[in-house]
Amino acid sequence: MPIGITKHKHAHIEVEVDGRRLVTGPGEFTPAVGGTNVDAIVITDAHDDHWTADHLATIHAQSPDARIFGPVDLERAADGFDVAVVEAGYVVG
Repeated sequence: MPIGITKHKHAHIEVEVDGRRLVTGPGEFTPAVGGTNVDAIVITDAHDDHWTADHLATIHAQSPDARIFGPVDLERAADGFDVAVVEAGYVVG
């Protein structure tokens, strides 16, 4: 099972396993994002350097089933996006 990890700018990292992707931190320092085959988007805080509405919209346009995970302050800030609120120790799988 090939695993690819790509570090982009600041908090933006992509992990790819068997063609499926997990994206973290698509924030204001990320010049562009691609959104195909994304299963999950993990955002660690609601600051603009970790996410933007434009980047989330781009990813969701190409991967509408991608789930967004983040803290409660992201849920409040990301109006219009379905955010699964997570806390320390939360496990998905």
